[in-house]
Amino acid sequence: MALLLLAASFTGLGVSADDAPPSAVGPLLKLLENGKLPPARLEPVAKMVCDRGNEHDLAVVYRQLIGTEWPEELRLQAIDWLLEAAKTRKVQPAGDVSGLAELLGESAPSALRGPIARLASAWKVDAAVEPLRKLAAAGNANDTLRKQAVDALLGYGGGVARTTIEQMLTADQPLEMQARAVVALAAIDPEQAAAKAAGLLHDMTPTSDPAPIVDAFLNVQGGAEELADAITEQRPSADVALLALRHMYAVGRSDPSLDAILSEVAGIDGEVPRLSEDEIKALAAKATQEGDAERGRRCFAGPTWRACGAMRSARVAARSVPTSARLESVRQSTTS
Repeated sequence: MALLLLAASFTGLGVSADDAPPSAVGPLLKLLENGKLPPARLEPVAKMVCDRGNEHDLAVVYRQLIGTEWPEELRLQAIDWLLEAAKTRKVQPAGDVSGLAELLGESAPSALRGPIARLASAWKVDAAVEPLRKLAAAGNANDTLRKQAVDALLGYGGGVARTTIEQMLTADQPLEMQARAVVALAAIDPEQAAAKAAGLLHDMTPTSDPAPIVDAFLNVQGGAEELADAITEQRPSADVALLALRHMYAVGRSDPSLDAILSEVAGIDGEVPRLSEDEIKALAAKATQEGDAERGRRCFAGPTWRACGAMRSARVAARSVPTSARLESVRQSTTS
């Protein structure tokens, strides 16, 4: 109400309501566009335009975003508001928005480049694809900014995402970058992704984290089976297999075929070795941090599932030992 009253107080500025496109924020839009707002009112008015305005209204905010008059903090806020409009209302600025590409270059404010990458991806700005590719490959860019550029390219989907994935899967890319590409590829082509994933798991060490790769295939229908088949052909180390198993059970996720091959690689049979008190506490802490209590409640609400849950808890303990030395103790306990 206060903002609407503010708009009414400027009716003597010669701004005709007939000049504005039909809009829920017409009066405020004119004030914003003409630069007549007091500084204290600029932020709430810009937010209301993004929250309620149509595509023509958002174009006004876009022009301010790519300009230099607004302070950097307000431009960052405007990016968040425009992203929210695209996500919740499926609205983005009318007209040419290729100017976003200029804000991805080295001369742009560093704080803006990552958020602008997200906005370009949300709006599928064609002109921003090549600058994003350069940014993703830039050796002088920090890791966070490179990852933001990669995520933005993957967000385009289609050919842009596919090309990005192929570039990320080359042998000269860091293992972490290749793993991100496999995660993205799993949603597009699980069979091809599984072969790549098995190779990455094979190359991982006990300090690596296979969890994102495992999750990606568990989240795709038939993905776990594809990964299990690929691991049969190219196996990870026992330590990495144990890490994958520990993650699966800690977050309450499993698949019979994937569980079987990872257990085989890890050298674990059906016997359950005893864990120390410290190991049990560490496992409980991981389950608390990474588990989904609500999902667990739904899955294990019935009496049959409660019985299965008890058996699964025992198997979690059996598969929570991530080092080769402890693996040997597991083997000894199962043969004694």
